[in-house]
Amino acid sequence: MSCAVEKVISPTTGQSGWVIVDEESMRPVAEASEWVLFMQGAGRSPQTIRASLSVRI
Repeated sequence: MSCAVEKVISPTTGQSGWVIVDEESMRPVAEASEWVLFMQGAGRSPQTIRASLSVRI
């Protein structure tokens, strides 16, 4: 599976975030999405999350 980091923007709040998607299906990778939620809950900055996602792919 080949993955990519994509920026997402909430249509309701306008906040931006990051998600890892499968490049073929463009669907989020569940395990990575859970990790991003954990990092957000821990108060990590969007830049820190983005940098960490780039390293993990």
